[in-house]
Amino acid sequence: ALVVGGPAYSLPGRPAEAGVELRRLGGPWSELVGARREAQEVASLEGVPARLGPSASETFLKQKASGASALHLATHGFVGAPFQTPGVSRIVARRPQDVLGDCGLVLAGANTGGDGQEDGILTAFEVLGMDLGQTDLVVLSACDTGRGEVNAHEGVFGLKRSFLAAGARQVVYTMWPVSDQGTRALMARFYHHLGQG
Repeated sequence: ALVVGGPAYSLPGRPAEAGVELRRLGGPWSELVGARREAQEVASLEGVPARLGPSASETFLKQKASGASALHLATHGFVGAPFQTPGVSRIVARRPQDVLGDCGLVLAGANTGGDGQEDGILTAFEVLGMDLGQTDLVVLSACDTGRGEVNAHEGVFGLKRSFLAAGARQVVYTMWPVSDQGTRALMARFYHHLGQG
C-alpha cells in the first residue's frame, strides 16, 4: 500500500504563487491537520510509512504508484471553475483532456509552484498516464473527487474515471465537500470494517 497525506502545500524557500490559475483551481490551499493524522493512522494499519508534508509530492506519487496494491490519498481535491455550478455535474462538449485538467488532487508545493519537478497539482488527465494495473483499491480522501462533467455518450469525466482507466479496480471518492476531522473519523471506521471483511 502507498499512503500519501497532509501535504505541505507551501514549501519553504519558494515564493507563494499568486496567479490566476491557482485561484481558478481553488487555491491557495490551507494545511489539513486531520489529513496528516489520517494518513499516519492508515499507514500504521497497513504497516507502511506514510508520505507526509513536503514528501507528499506529485513527483513521489507518480514514481511509486505503479505496483502498489492500494493507494490512500488524504489531501484537498478540487474542481475548477467550469464545475462551480449548482448540482453534481454538468453536461458539456469540451475535449476530455480539457475537462480532466480541471479536476484533481493537491499535493506538496501546490501553493508555491511545486517541488521543482512537478507543479504539485495532480490532474485527472495526468492520472491517465499512471500504471495502476496492480492496484486493487484507491481511496480519494478529499473533497469533490467524484464530480465531473457529463458527456451524453460516454458518462462522467473526472478523477474516478481516470483512476479506473489507469487500471485501478475500485475507487472510493466523495461527491461533495468534506470536513478535515470528519473525514479522518470516517476513514478510521472504513478501514476498521474493511479489515473485518
